[in-house]
Amino acid sequence: MVVISCFRNPGARNRVVYEEANFPSVRYLYQAQPELEVVAVEDDRAIVEAIDERTLLVPISHVCSRTARSRMSSRSCGAHTRSGAYVVLDCYQSAGVVPST
Repeated sequence: MVVISCFRNPGARNRVVYEEANFPSVRYLYQAQPELEVVAVEDDRAIVEAIDERTLLVPISHVCSRTARSRMSSRSCGAHTRSGAYVVLDCYQSAGVVPST
């Protein structure tokens, strides 16, 4: 995954907050990086609660691959902005399918 290569040797800010409903194989890529702490949480509310000053990345799938439901949340994005973490928006499942507004 190209995104991981942008964050080598992250230091104290090494946490990745990952929603369990996201595509699972992507989480495995994060977990394979020994310098990252991957925290898998249940839902959008838990993402917001898990984001703190140690959070580096918050990967969010634009749509859930299992249900096709939109996963984008302004709550999650607002929490990352306040903490200084980066949001990684995964559009692989929706690019070219979901109409732009």
